[in-house]
Amino acid sequence: MLKISEIRQNESQVEYRLDGSLSGPWVEELRRLCALALAQNCTLVLNLRNLRFVDKDGAALLRELAAQHVSQLNSSAFVRAHVQGGM
Repeated sequence: MLKISEIRQNESQVEYRLDGSLSGPWVEELRRLCALALAQNCTLVLNLRNLRFVDKDGAALLRELAAQHVSQLNSSAFVRAHVQGGM
């Protein structure tokens, strides 16, 4: 399960705080929310402090978002290893 909290910094910057596991249907839900924010030309930041697990699809999405210049803050060593290592 994943909880996604939106913290609107201002009209042009959105932060999503992720709590739990980025896996299964939550990968597509995060993809949808990020696509909406990016389509509105918002600067997007993901706060990964409370992200405890990421599966291969979740890691692939985080890599895709990083390639789109989405900032990822406070990532754990576990999450970083999966995202950077392509696990």
